[in-house]
Amino acid sequence: MTSPLVRSGTPGPEADGGESRPGADGPEDNGPARPAPRIQKTTARHRDVLAPVRRLFESPERAAEKRRRAAGTPTWLESPPPAPGPAPSRWWWRWRKGAAKTGLPGPASAEFRSTAKESSARLERSDRIRLRTEAIGASLARVVPHRTPKETTKEKEASAEHTVLIVGLAASAVGLCLLLFVAYLFVFTGLQQRRAQHLLLNEFTSTSGGALLSGKVPPEGEPTAVLTIPAIHLDQVVVQGASSSDLVKGPGVMIGTARPGTAGNSVIAGHRLIDGGPFSRIDQLRRGDRITLVTGLGKFRYQVVSSGTTSAGSLDPVAPSNEARLTLVTSNPPFLATGRYYVRADLRSQPATGPKTKGFPAVDQRGLSGDPAAVGSAFWTGVLLALGFAVTIGAYRRYRDRMWTVYLLTTPTLLALALLWYQNLTRLLPATM
Repeated sequence: MTSPLVRSGTPGPEADGGESRPGADGPEDNGPARPAPRIQKTTARHRDVLAPVRRLFESPERAAEKRRRAAGTPTWLESPPPAPGPAPSRWWWRWRKGAAKTGLPGPASAEFRSTAKESSARLERSDRIRLRTEAIGASLARVVPHRTPKETTKEKEASAEHTVLIVGLAASAVGLCLLLFVAYLFVFTGLQQRRAQHLLLNEFTSTSGGALLSGKVPPEGEPTAVLTIPAIHLDQVVVQGASSSDLVKGPGVMIGTARPGTAGNSVIAGHRLIDGGPFSRIDQLRRGDRITLVTGLGKFRYQVVSSGTTSAGSLDPVAPSNEARLTLVTSNPPFLATGRYYVRADLRSQPATGPKTKGFPAVDQRGLSGDPAAVGSAFWTGVLLALGFAVTIGAYRRYRDRMWTVYLLTTPTLLALALLWYQNLTRLLPATM
């Protein structure tokens, strides 16, 4: 019986006709024993099945080497190797090893191809998102550049200085407005009052003033008499009415008191400080000083008999009386107008005929309060002035190269708004201030 470990193609003792070779009695060393044909055939079949898998997972260099050996091409005839590409990432090789061990789908399968397409799409999408994010970041960096801590500190200091500057400018603007308002009260209102006096005098002496000589009471705000006090060099046209708007033009007769030159207490109120201060020196009048009053009823002469001050709770000198007298009233103290300073004069000439009064004048005619109707107009003109200042500041900041143009366009508007606002504020002050 032939041993299965005998090499294939090696003749045994029976193959030579029974003759044995020298040394046949002992064991012969012929190298490692080959497997039986059945085992060799099975191993080849297994190799044929696993060959595609091995080719799939073998490296390109090993595959080229095997093809060269199979073709028997000498090494010196081989073409130069291709330029080395990018090294595969580690996860790719780990995945290939894991697929070889676990039987997962490889690169040649349809499932892998779809997964690869999805991965490629995800990579492209992530690249697009990254590029878009970088572009947005670059644009934001241009809009809001990166600042170092030193630059941030400098910007904070500059912002604080800018805030202080704005507050200082606002305070300066308020202070300037107050100074201009004071100048308006004590200078500009006097100029306005003098102009109004000239107009009233022309109206009183013109031919159109014939209605005054008819003896009728003129409407409120119109001239009704001419007051002359030689002791203090006072010559004023007196208007009908003693409200805040009436006394801007000059002294006024309180509506509700007796008509000048008739029996009863005729009261004339006037400013002591502002609007020219026509009654600023009536405290210099003494007993016996003469006062002349010319009205539509004629010319009347008065003589000062007394003067003094009154406060809240005392007898008001504007109270009605049966005697023919003239009472001049103004504010006391001058800046507060909580009381009155009065000068009383008796009529020394023949009184004219006129209606008698029995009550006190209205509150708005007593000269101790302002005009309540001026509150709304003062508020809105102040708002317009503030908006004008804001627009002017914005124009100066925007058109720095044309500052003179901005100055010429905005300054007259601001002055007009300021004058209008000051006029309304003046109407809120006590009428005899």
